[in-house]
Amino acid sequence: MSETLKPCPFCGGAGHVSHSFGKWYAACEASWLRGDGCAVGPFTHFESREAAVAAWNTRAEDPALAALRKELADTKRERLLAEDEVASAATRLEEEQCRCDDALAALRKELSDTKALLERKNDACRSHLIDLDDAQTERAAVEANLAELRKALETSESQGKSVEGYLRAAEAENDAMRKELREL
Repeated sequence: MSETLKPCPFCGGAGHVSHSFGKWYAACEASWLRGDGCAVGPFTHFESREAAVAAWNTRAEDPALAALRKELADTKRERLLAEDEVASAATRLEEEQCRCDDALAALRKELSDTKALLERKNDACRSHLIDLDDAQTERAAVEANLAELRKALETSESQGKSVEGYLRAAEAENDAMRKELREL
């Protein structure tokens, strides 16, 4: 324990520790040695020097200081509560961040799957367009062949009429010759 004495709480004078009749006491030097009227009253005796020094150095707390200490304690308690709330909010935010990360990962997977599906459908559409283009080319070729056949048919028909006319004429001539031969 410290041997240093605080100043007198009443006059601010130096403290004094003495030993007398096997007891220790502490007092204000102004009151004890000089007798100039310090208000420190009757001396309390202690069994040890350390107890006397501790008693002398003990002060009643100033009410303003006590209020400040209480305010400080309340502020610390409020700060601890606020820190707990912040920590709790941070935990909730971390949990929400994890849920958001999971949802985002699921959306990215779904987007990737959808993209792959669209690419497959796009490839199928391209294949169908190529087939359609080939069919249109084939149709155009068939239509060209059909046009040629129609033209050939028209040519054949026009030639067929002249051939028919020729055949009719030839038949008529044959019939006439047969008739003559029968008559002969």
